[in-house]
Amino acid sequence: MNARSIIPIFMVMSVLLMMSSAFADQPGARLANVENGKKLFHEFGCYACHGMQAQGALLTGPRLAATVWSPEAMAAYMHAPSGAMPPYTAKVISDSQITDIHAWLSTLPKPVDQSAIPMLQ
Repeated sequence: MNARSIIPIFMVMSVLLMMSSAFADQPGARLANVENGKKLFHEFGCYACHGMQAQGALLTGPRLAATVWSPEAMAAYMHAPSGAMPPYTAKVISDSQITDIHAWLSTLPKPVDQSAIPMLQ
């Protein structure tokens, strides 16, 4: 091994170390559980307004599938929403449960671009 091959390995190891230490610094940090998120989405009745696959509906609730919100932003909104959504306080749903729901939502496909649908042209 020469010095040129060691530098990229060192850089990768440094990034991994920084990522793991940043994660470890978070109190109570844990990995999100996608399957639990799907289960919780249905148990808490989110599907009633947002659809079974979080596809949303014009009159009941926006699309949540493939959401761009962070888990923290999603938790903040769910605990104190504006508009028609009822509040889900921290006593009702924990931030870790919201993180699991967010993880499941992130696995759902993005909607097809309307320009790719011939009937809509």
